[in-house]
Amino acid sequence: DGSDEEGCDVPCKDNEFTCKNGDCIRINQTCDAQPDCADNSDEDQELCLPTIPTFPPACLEGHFRCAVGICVDSRKRCDGNVDCPDKSDELECIITCGPLE
Repeated sequence: DGSDEEGCDVPCKDNEFTCKNGDCIRINQTCDAQPDCADNSDEDQELCLPTIPTFPPACLEGHFRCAVGICVDSRKRCDGNVDCPDKSDELECIITCGPLE
């Protein structure tokens, strides 16, 4: 009848996450905005917040970080063409005119 199996804790494998209810899911299923544990513990704020970087990673040398976090070539900043989805590469540009302009 299965009653001898109650209360037995079977540990999850190394590549698995242990849900708060004891279920096991693949480790890559945690913090993916898709609840996979029946109790939703794989999306728990305490578990997932540390995976969100406090600061966006740095852009490579010669690149500009758009306000939304993506990087574009620095030569595209203030060139009159929008390259960032938020248009931040064309904001706060200093425009200098030649003597005849």
